[in-house]
Amino acid sequence: MILHNKYDKETLTKRLMAEGFKRKTVSFYRYVLIPEVNQFRDNLYIQLDELKVLGAGKNCSRRTQ
Repeated sequence: MILHNKYDKETLTKRLMAEGFKRKTVSFYRYVLIPEVNQFRDNLYIQLDELKVLGAGKNCSRRTQ
C-alpha cells in the first residue's frame, strides 16, 4: 500500500468533477505529542484509504457548499 498522496492535483480535480455525488471538506486538528509518529501516520493513511478519502491537505481538496 502506498502511504502518501497517490495523485497530483490535476488528476484529483478531474476525478472529483466526474463523481456523481458531493463530498464534504472537513478540517480538524489538535496539537499533541505522538510517540510513534511513523506508525501513527501509516495507520492513519490506511484508515483514510479505507474510507475513500482522496487526500489530505489543500492540494487534494475541493470545497463544496
